[in-house]
Amino acid sequence: MILTEYARTLIRVKAKQIVRRPGFSRSDQADVEQDLIVHLLCQAQHFDPDRGSLNTFISRVVDSAVAMLVRDRERVKRNPGDDAEVQSLADMGPQPDGPPESLARLISRNDLERRTGTASLTDAQLFDLASDVASVLPSLPAASVPSPPMRRCRASQAAHRPAA
Repeated sequence: MILTEYARTLIRVKAKQIVRRPGFSRSDQADVEQDLIVHLLCQAQHFDPDRGSLNTFISRVVDSAVAMLVRDRERVKRNPGDDAEVQSLADMGPQPDGPPESLARLISRNDLERRTGTASLTDAQLFDLASDVASVLPSLPAASVPSPPMRRCRASQAAHRPAA
């Protein structure tokens, strides 16, 4: 079995490292772990014990998946799409009671923490959030768009499938 204790520990450690990077937040950790597991499971068919140990294979596959996740997130950050509004923090923003100031000076610490995912919620806020999620979750449709690692996995499986 490819999901050994070593693999689970490595994936957990790598996910914790990734979510500390810019562009990720702590709330992404479970998704990152899942993407790393999916990638590892998709690549399991390529393991050859004659070429190296299972732990070496796991390390290489997980490192490769980490690099792809970071690269994909950076790509989206550099080119967010047509509908995204991107502004420089050096741009000047209006002030209701004074001259314009740079957007960097206008962003409050709370807003910065909220945007970067480092803000801590009070117990009451956490309860409200959990309640809201629990009430909305049953009404959501099943996920129909696979994550990038799952799309790669399906494409890889299709490429290696024998012709009929």
